Amino acid sequence: MNLTNAGIALVIVVAAERPPDSGAGTLGAAIGMLVPYTIYAVLRGLEISWLFGWRWPWRALAKPIGCGRAGAVVGTPGAAGGHDLLGELAAALCFVAAYLGAWRFIGLDPNDRDVINHLLHRRQQASTTLLP
Repeated sequence: MNLTNAGIALVIVVAAERPPDSGAGTLGAAIGMLVPYTIYAVLRGLEISWLFGWRWPWRALAKPIGCGRAGAVVGTPGAAGGHDLLGELAAALCFVAAYLGAWRFIGLDPNDRDVINHLLHRRQQASTTLLP
């Protein structure tokens, strides 16, 4: 199944990469790498859902997408306004600040907090109750 997916992705990528101008530079190379990985990821997702009957929990993506939109709304005007290094850096910082601010406003799920605590090697206090 994986070999079939890889073959399908290869054929689509070769067909998709043929027509565009090869002189697209760095952006063309980035898109050239993004297209095959995206196609392969979609095929893998379809394969997993078909083989194992697994369904993606789409509701879990609502918070990250909302935070990304908030960051894009704040960062996009800055990126459009300044095309020099400082303008791009300011736009990126505005995006990150808005993204983190949105996460702070929305709040993390308990499972996300557990992962962050684990990654930062924080010890969680055990909730102990004393029985009378």
